[in-house]
Amino acid sequence: MILGTFAGDILQSDRRPAQRIRFFLYAGIGLLVIGLLLHVTGVNPVVKRIWTPAWTLASGGAVSCSLRSFIGSLMWQVINPASSS
Repeated sequence: MILGTFAGDILQSDRRPAQRIRFFLYAGIGLLVIGLLLHVTGVNPVVKRIWTPAWTLASGGAVSCSLRSFIGSLMWQVINPASSS
C-alpha cells in the first residue's frame, strides 16, 4: 500500500513525463532485484500467502515496471496520435 502511495505521488508530481517513466523503470528494476536477492540469499523467502517483505518488494517492482509500460504507451499515443490508428 505504501508503494502505491509513492507511485501516486510521482504520477501527480510536476515532473516531466519522461522523468516519471524513467523513475518507474529504475524503481521497478531496483525493487525486483532487492526482492529476488532476499529470496535467493535465503534471508527472506518470496511467499505471497503471508506477504513476506521479499514478496512485497518483488511484486512492487513488477507492478512498477508494468505501470511504466502503460504510461509509456499512453504517452506514445499522445505524442504520435496518427501512428496509433
